Amino acid sequence: MNPFLMSLFLSGPMPKNAHMAEGEQFREGLVASIAHFDRERAQQAADLAEQERQQVLALFPLESWGGLELQQYALGPEGRRSGLSFCRLMEYGTDNFGSIRGGSAAKHIVYQHRSGQWRVVPSALRGLEVEAAWAQVRSEFVTAFDVAQKGAYKPLDDLESLSYGQALTTKALAASPASSCPSSRRRTSATSPGCWAVGPAGTPPVCARGGPTVICSNSCVRSRSSKGGVRMN
Repeated sequence: MNPFLMSLFLSGPMPKNAHMAEGEQFREGLVASIAHFDRERAQQAADLAEQERQQVLALFPLESWGGLELQQYALGPEGRRSGLSFCRLMEYGTDNFGSIRGGSAAKHIVYQHRSGQWRVVPSALRGLEVEAAWAQVRSEFVTAFDVAQKGAYKPLDDLESLSYGQALTTKALAASPASSCPSSRRRTSATSPGCWAVGPAGTPPVCARGGPTVICSNSCVRSRSSKGGVRMN
């Protein structure tokens, strides 16, 4: 036998590497979480999320988007003065539905800086007046809602402006009526209460559309049952 192999054989079992140890810790933590899963608390969280989703639809029904004004949509001083804008509601008023708090305001695609200056994120729109840029973004939102209702998500990849605000876009799609989990090559992320399903007693929630516990396939991400929720920036 090769002397090196002989020395390994005589030295006993090989020590576990860091990846093996991390894997065991993850499995142990998962088993413990499942054992202590609170179905009632998860259902309460799902109910709160659904209430917030209904609020979004009541304040910003899909049929209103074709004529939605920039001030009604955008985050910023003018949006605050005109009431609860769509972007402010999505970032700060619907945490149970799925948090996109923090990070850069660029996720809103078009927004107003606290200085009052309007900022347009998509590079193809930066040479336009802000109202013209908003008209293009609004048109893409209308298209996105339409294809989402039809369950035809492939065209979403062609909506260039919305690709600059993946978190906001996917959360907006998740809030739309009868929406299913949107999938994109850009791997967007959002939280959708429609993906929650409470299983038999003593079992954790699973994705109602066939995804695994906690994390659904593609863009539907975890429930709010854990402290802190989900961050998508």
